[in-house]
Amino acid sequence: ETRGCGECTAPQALVSEMLQRLESSALEDARPNPSVLLALNLAGSSSRPAKKLLLQQLKEEAVERAHKGMASGQVALLVLALLSSCQDPQQVQALGLSTDLLRILQQATDEEMANLEVEGVPKTTLYSLGLDALSLCLAGVGGYQEPSVELAKELLSPSTPLSVDTRAMAVLALVCTYGRTDLHDVRDLLQEALSVVTNSFLDEQEASGGLIGNIYSMGLAMQALESAGRFYAPRQWDCSQALSAVSEHHFQLGCGTHGDHSLALWRGCRMGTVPHSSPITAPQGSVSTSRRTGSTSRLCSAPTEPTDGPTTGQ
Repeated sequence: ETRGCGECTAPQALVSEMLQRLESSALEDARPNPSVLLALNLAGSSSRPAKKLLLQQLKEEAVERAHKGMASGQVALLVLALLSSCQDPQQVQALGLSTDLLRILQQATDEEMANLEVEGVPKTTLYSLGLDALSLCLAGVGGYQEPSVELAKELLSPSTPLSVDTRAMAVLALVCTYGRTDLHDVRDLLQEALSVVTNSFLDEQEASGGLIGNIYSMGLAMQALESAGRFYAPRQWDCSQALSAVSEHHFQLGCGTHGDHSLALWRGCRMGTVPHSSPITAPQGSVSTSRRTGSTSRLCSAPTEPTDGPTTGQ
């Protein structure tokens, strides 16, 4: 049995093994990881205890750290994790406290952009800026267009070589923004950047026999190609070759350059209807984009049981 990923499939044995590792890490790790909850939701984990525990821990961390200066990328990951669990990031409640993560994320993104304008680089990294723009865009609120425009310009004329992770995250943000803006000059810029990056990924995969970057960056690159198919059409992506390259490696659940890349592999499969749960409308209209049609599907999946409250550098 296999799990679909566009026109190709991922071996069910690999999917099950990685899900088991993720679920174990969720129950054993001392500190909650929003990437793991997002991965569990998108991969269709049926482990209610793991997801419920992670959700509650992340909500508690959000309200405790909300005003203590979290990096923008950390806030963005929390937003994505909550959206994937059909929670409203504008009303996070735990420990008798409440916070608006989207407001905090917008403030942090504004700081990234201000530093970029003055210093020529964001406050943290371009990867984080891409993650910020993606989260704001998926939530359907805030200023994600300006960061996306700056990311597109950097992709077309990078001041320094950009990692696969950074380019892939930027692609995800730009695809979302492209689908939400009506400004023709912005769409033209985003389209050019998306075409350049995705074609470079296809070239690299062909040259290496399957891998784009390394095993840790592979999943994020796959999701970028999955979401941006219209921008390299009529060229075809050999998704089965990419999955074979992933399957041949012993994927160790751990931290890569930009954190837990367990999230990345699950991004390699198109976000859509999640097994073991019923897709419902996410807060603020969270969406993801189909590679083949450009249509949207819901990011969040309904919780498998009630919860106590409202679910990766340059």
